Amino acid sequence: VCLVLVQHVRPMAIPASQPPSPASVTAPLAVATYGALRVVADTVDSNLLFSPLAVASSLGLVGLGARGRSKEQLQAALQMRSLNTGGFLKSGAGELRFATGLFVAAGLRPDEAFLRAAVALGNASVQSTDFAQPSKAARHVDQWLHARDSQLQSLDVSPTGQLVVVSALEFRGKWERAFLPELTHRFPFSCDDGTQIMVAMMFKQAEMLYGEVPEGQVLELEYAGSHLGLVLGLPRQDIPLVALEKQLHPRLLSDWPRRLKKQMVELYLPRYDLVSQCKPHFTSVQLLGLVSIQETSDLFVSRVMHRAFIEVNEEGNEAISRSSTMSRMAGYLYPQFIADHPFLFALRNRQTDAILLMGRLSRPQSMVHSEF
Repeated sequence: VCLVLVQHVRPMAIPASQPPSPASVTAPLAVATYGALRVVADTVDSNLLFSPLAVASSLGLVGLGARGRSKEQLQAALQMRSLNTGGFLKSGAGELRFATGLFVAAGLRPDEAFLRAAVALGNASVQSTDFAQPSKAARHVDQWLHARDSQLQSLDVSPTGQLVVVSALEFRGKWERAFLPELTHRFPFSCDDGTQIMVAMMFKQAEMLYGEVPEGQVLELEYAGSHLGLVLGLPRQDIPLVALEKQLHPRLLSDWPRRLKKQMVELYLPRYDLVSQCKPHFTSVQLLGLVSIQETSDLFVSRVMHRAFIEVNEEGNEAISRSSTMSRMAGYLYPQFIADHPFLFALRNRQTDAILLMGRLSRPQSMVHSEF
């Protein structure tokens, strides 16, 4: 997430507020942002990916000292009463890295109270940047991003910028139980526009968290050594994903995991990786009372740029035995979760219910015969 702020403001005191729970913020924000991105998506089969955690943390950082109309606008954008998101960074695990960079225009003196709060609550690093030279400033930001995640690079920087807030969220985890690569094979995937493509379909038979809901099937894959899980929401074969998307609600996101029970399941899941580059639905927010730089009139968020990356492959800490996976050949023994048509996914913290990443897979990468 990259927030570009311009102009200056009058220093004010940092308000004391009780941090909201990660779940109470990320679920409503996930649904609202998903709906907005779905509307502006190029086609019905466009893949989507974004991080509610990164959006909330960055805008929450900006809103630490907001007042009046500024505070109301940010609260409306984030759909939360408190703008203190300090507890969010503790919602991940070892594989999850989250960092925030505050790039301040050279010659400006940020308010000390705001900087202390930014470092304490947002784990932010503060750096001076010459925005008068956009290409140089962009390289500065890119180098910071590249050091944290090579997938997040090349941000545009405005020469009129005074403060850029960049959040980098990187997650590279391994499944608790791996997929066997030799069982990945070509498999047809039916897109909602009526086309069909051949994809690399992974397979495993194992105990997993699984449940059936009126909307379709839900399954959660656990990551090794963490409290993180990838929730998959698969609509029934006769229902297009858009029908499920219209039913999305924060309560639905929290209700699905509660309906899951550990049982043997036969899972077919496409191998995929997604990189997003989008502008969430937040409009320019005028910040007339933000604790930030030095005394003057107005400061506003001119752009909100967001990027995220996820990779789903066979890797895990524990391989599944060949005997258990090959039982699929003998017939239908257990519930089958066959993700051969568009589905929703969400990376969540299973302890706090915070949603770290969310998206949809509508069109996986097509595969050619030579890859198998």
